[in-house]
Amino acid sequence: MSRNKVDNAFYSSSIYLNGEKLIKKSHPLTVDDEVDVVRGENALNTSFLDVSRVQVLDIHRSRSDPDKLTLKVRRFKQLTVENYSSPWKPIASE
Repeated sequence: MSRNKVDNAFYSSSIYLNGEKLIKKSHPLTVDDEVDVVRGENALNTSFLDVSRVQVLDIHRSRSDPDKLTLKVRRFKQLTVENYSSPWKPIASE
């Protein structure tokens, strides 16, 4: 996703980290974290959501440049999941 789309998703409260709403963009990731971007309610059952998910598999720090990180991730373009404990709600259209 582009930075602009990530910003839009963050400010519309559509990004969840391990099932919890992401409050800060600078939250650190660890191995086995799951980051979901909510695409919307599932068309067949509104108790479920359609999400895109990235699962962090591995994190490596460069020896030559300690500020450089390499992430190994698994990406799921579309998953259907139950709504979260702090439920996602669509923004009312104007």
